Parts: sequence; C-alpha cells; structure tokens
Amino acid sequence: MVGQGRIVGALILAVSVASGAAAERTPLTNADLRLEATATPRVMVGEFVTVRTTLTARHRIPFMVGGESVEVDAGRGFEPRGEGGELGVQCVFSAPESYAAGRSTVTEHLIGLEERDAPADLSGLDQLNASVGFVFDHPGLYRIRVRYDDAVSNVVEVEAVAPAGVGVRRSAAGVLGGVVSHGGSTPPP
Repeated sequence: MVGQGRIVGALILAVSVASGAAAERTPLTNADLRLEATATPRVMVGEFVTVRTTLTARHRIPFMVGGESVEVDAGRGFEPRGEGGELGVQCVFSAPESYAAGRSTVTEHLIGLEERDAPADLSGLDQLNASVGFVFDHPGLYRIRVRYDDAVSNVVEVEAVAPAGVGVRRSAAGVLGGVVSHGGSTPPP
C-alpha cells in the first residue's frame, strides 16, 4: 500500500509539473522550430494521404512530441484535420522534453476521414454514414500544412482526381465498417 501511494503521488506531481510547464510556456514560432512537410502529390478522390513532417529545433526548446496538427485547405481556408482513424476521443499524456539545436523528429499523420454533423432525424447506419465524410471528397487541388503552436510548415499541394470509369462512389467499409459512400448519400447515376 505504501508503494502505491508513492506512485500515485509521483503521478500527481508529474501531471502538475507538466501542466505548469505547458501553461507558462511561450508558443514556438518558425524562429524556434523548422517544419518541413511532404505528401503524395496526387491521389484519387476519397483516398487517404500520409503527411510526413520533419520538425527540427533551431535552438534549445521545450518540445512536446505529438503537439503538431495538420491543416487542410479545400478552398475555404486552412482548417485543422484529425487523423484518419482518430474519429472520437483520444486521451494521451505527454510532457515537453528539451530539444537541443539541430535535433529532429519525424512524424506521420494519416488524413482521410472527417467528422460531419449528421441530420438529427437519421438513425443507425444512415446516421453513421452522414456523420463521416472524406477529407478529399471531390476532384481538385488541396493545400496541406502542419502547425506546431505558431510555427507553420511549408504548404504541400495534393491533387485529388476522380477515378476513371468508376465514379465518385467509394467504399470505406474496411476503415470504419459502416461508411458505404462519401457523405452518406448515393451519388446520382
């Protein structure tokens, strides 16, 4: 019992220290952190894209692994996007660590699905289909960047093209087990 009390006390102290450090920390900028993003330049409508980012400290900084987010511009300005399989709540504890000048880390984010507001009158599979859509849901040029605090990466352009002879209807049953077409509706023939 005594050992368990020490572990709980140490955990509370660690969470308190990490919370205090995050609250007092000055947001990082491009002067502190270099972000270089890459992605496949061309995909089919409805496909997922892996965004790979190299984050490099320009001088000693407090860095939280996983603190970056991916933003996608589909013609309406940059908006944050969750990862392909992250629909729902995710709880992760991470404390900042000290990165010396020149230290790098590489991250990958799978972007493809996004949550959408489903009409209240739907239920079951219809509600599930309407509540999830593809990020790259129509042909066109998408712009992607990665952000960590106030530091922003280069912009990567990804062209989404319609599949030849298949139409826009896509199946993501292997991903979610329920989405049968983008946006939950069947496109006209």
